[in-house]
Amino acid sequence: MTKHFNICWRQLLPGFALLLLAGSTIAGTPRPQADLSISVLVAPSAFLPNDIGTVTLTVHNDGPEDAGVGYPSAPIIVQQKAFIGFTPAPQAPYVMPGLGQGCNIYSSVLGPGVDFTWGLIHQFFLPGIPAGESVTCSYAIQFRPAPFQSFNTYWFVYSGLIEDPNPANDQVNYTFVAGVPYVAPTPVPFLNRLGLILLVCGIVTFVRRRSSRELQPVVQEAVRS
Repeated sequence: MTKHFNICWRQLLPGFALLLLAGSTIAGTPRPQADLSISVLVAPSAFLPNDIGTVTLTVHNDGPEDAGVGYPSAPIIVQQKAFIGFTPAPQAPYVMPGLGQGCNIYSSVLGPGVDFTWGLIHQFFLPGIPAGESVTCSYAIQFRPAPFQSFNTYWFVYSGLIEDPNPANDQVNYTFVAGVPYVAPTPVPFLNRLGLILLVCGIVTFVRRRSSRELQPVVQEAVRS
């Protein structure tokens, strides 16, 4: 699902998580303490145009309290770094052809910004996580046919229902590596049977002629003796 918003997205992003926190907190009620962290696994490790791979996001709750358990909708949000473009339809180097497993995926286009750029943002909504447990979100990606260069991205996790005492581990950085295209070795010209026979005959003739020339001085010397 892709939504379009005609707003200054670069101004919105820095305060997006803060707005969510403020809007999801009941006045006068302290939020539970839950230390969320995120890790990512991407397979394969390098990609070529049209390659298909899998991204797996793992969010862990190190406690001491639950994070959004019992909440009716997915209260844990993972957001990826925006892909920036100068048109209302900015593109990432890859597409996500299917649904996420263990999460709901939403894509939004925000813009234009003050510098006339647009941003494509992917968000992943996960269920609540009890203290000491983890949840995973995996989804398929397929790179576009056009060549691309290696690029950096990141994912960060947040929730408006908790207070995270350790925000240092809320983000994971990753580099998508562009693989080196396979170049087939230059084939050696194939000799057919006739050509191979002629080659062998030529080598034998050359060896015989050379041997006979080397023996002539020896024979002459023997005759003189």
